[in-house]
Amino acid sequence: LAYSSTGEWILSGSDDLRLVLSKPGLKGPVIGAKVKTGHTANIFCARFLTDRSAVSSSRDTQIRVVDLERATATRVFADHRKAVQKLTTDSSCPSVFRSCAEIG
Repeated sequence: LAYSSTGEWILSGSDDLRLVLSKPGLKGPVIGAKVKTGHTANIFCARFLTDRSAVSSSRDTQIRVVDLERATATRVFADHRKAVQKLTTDSSCPSVFRSCAEIG
């Protein structure tokens, strides 16, 4: 799970290959959108880059930058050879993220 910079939105990845945007609520989360990522295997990690874009990683070895408003992947990184497990971002520089993949 990842929170937007305002704390208004929660972003999560799922086994159905989509990113889910939701708003936390007293009676449970309110689903805002389900975004198709183009991943071909389950999503392990999702993080906000800005309030309008996100990055996701998957068992398919790819990292995808997604425009949340247009609900489309804008960039695909296929540099890993194994599943990409984790992502970190830097709120002071939204164009930068770090990834960690399986080895061996």
